[in-house]
Amino acid sequence: KIYAQVAESAVSKPASSKSTQNSEKTEKNITQTSVHKKKKKEMHKEKNFQIFRNRRLILK
Repeated sequence: KIYAQVAESAVSKPASSKSTQNSEKTEKNITQTSVHKKKKKEMHKEKNFQIFRNRRLILK
């Protein structure tokens, strides 16, 4: 009985909905990755600026 229900639900669901969900997930992952890269880049830039500023103060 359970197997029949599972088979019916698998057949009744259109395959296209799964592919659209996957594409949405992929798109979301790409945007999250790009935001993460931007933040990482900004943090690295800030860190380098602080190091540069500290060196300048030491040399004075």
